[in-house]
Amino acid sequence: MLIPEYFLTACSDHAERLAIITHNDVVTWAELATRVDGFRRWLRDHGVHRQDRVVLQTPSTVGTVALMWACLLDGVTMVPVHQDLTASQVQQVIDDCRPALVCGSPDLVQLLNSPGMKTSTPPTRPESTSILPSLSRVSPDALAMLIYTSGTTGPPKGIMCPHRQVATAARIVHDCLGYRTDDVILCRLPLSFDYGLYQILMSAISGSAVVLRDGGAQDRNLVRDIARHGVTVVPVVPSMASMLITLQRRDQLPTIVRLFTNTGARLAPETANQLLASFPGSRYASMYGMTECKRISILPVEEYETHPDSVGRALPSTHVEIVDAQGVPVPAGEHGEITVSGPTVMNGYWQVPNSPSGRFRPSGHGLTLFTGDRGWMDEEGRLYLLGRDDEIVKHHGIRISLQEIEIAAEAAPGVDAVIALKPASDSAPIEIAYCGSTSPENLARHLETVLDRARRPQFIHQLQQIPLTRNGKPNRSAAAEAIRSRA
Repeated sequence: MLIPEYFLTACSDHAERLAIITHNDVVTWAELATRVDGFRRWLRDHGVHRQDRVVLQTPSTVGTVALMWACLLDGVTMVPVHQDLTASQVQQVIDDCRPALVCGSPDLVQLLNSPGMKTSTPPTRPESTSILPSLSRVSPDALAMLIYTSGTTGPPKGIMCPHRQVATAARIVHDCLGYRTDDVILCRLPLSFDYGLYQILMSAISGSAVVLRDGGAQDRNLVRDIARHGVTVVPVVPSMASMLITLQRRDQLPTIVRLFTNTGARLAPETANQLLASFPGSRYASMYGMTECKRISILPVEEYETHPDSVGRALPSTHVEIVDAQGVPVPAGEHGEITVSGPTVMNGYWQVPNSPSGRFRPSGHGLTLFTGDRGWMDEEGRLYLLGRDDEIVKHHGIRISLQEIEIAAEAAPGVDAVIALKPASDSAPIEIAYCGSTSPENLARHLETVLDRARRPQFIHQLQQIPLTRNGKPNRSAAAEAIRSRA
């Protein structure tokens, strides 16, 4: 089944169950179907046809979810972009993918400058007459979405995500995590971030409900929302996990959370343990993936206690190898680049040919994705991350993972979050920034007991908070700028 078929099944089989809950709007699956039908009509009225692209810079609302489903049902390629992108950044995406329509706020629509391109601010509830929409012909090989990379290391590139791979990835992850019809999923992640977007897709597979939150002022009530709506599943990034721990210390509310998941940015075992202690009865699934193939591995919740540093085994039907600089597989226990092939690997980058030296490389498995991440596998096939290529540095001739320094520092009492800065050269000092209640001197004493001399930071900077990317991941370059600005 493709994702639109899962949606139609959910609308039929779970019509009266809640589908989406926002701060000021609640809809059942049947009511969501009606709104989706209205947006399908709205798209046609704006001249959008099958295989056209539609850019969405819209907030986390029922209307946005309905508009996304309308695109998927009609074979329109949706291009979600983050709310915080400036008009010039959105213009970069527009110039690259040439959409038939751009949906955004009135301010965005006014600032864009693309002659002949249609722009519009979507209505909250477009008119509809249908109770249950029908499925237009959608090819498994057609693009369901283009998701653009952050562009932190160059111009953003659109990852081509066909219906076949999207449905396969959503189904496999859904089944591995054990999502259920009676689940209530808290999605505080942006819908432009595939980690957030797939919560919407997987909820259609199970017929479960999603509580959408946009962040900002709503964050102070997150634990209260979890308790009030009976949230059972919470996908987190490190900053959100730390926030939930702090809020639960304040609120001390009984909750029924059964599962926390994490991907996108490493969650330190110490933080994960505090999160589980703050929400009794919950369990934790550590995951690893990237938009280019959605998910690569998931650690079963029952293995977290004995293997807290692992991100699990490869997904079913997914082939993961660790290779050396020449692309040759290495034995268990040896470090190298993580590669992945299988039914969830996407089709490559928009208008960028796949090549034997690129990120997506033709192989006997179809396409093999060279992730740019370094790691190793144990004898039982569990995967362990060391960080991205640019997080493995040489310091006085010794190869060092910045991630292992961060993990060591985050285990110190009174430390909430840590980021290690990339040294400017082999002989430059190692520096870290952290936020928390302990002093730099106490943190330094802790690190002397857990890190060898080559890995100990020479400079430790205390910040009010660790800068984050738009998707909630620690921002290494922004942290370096914050430190330099204080000098």
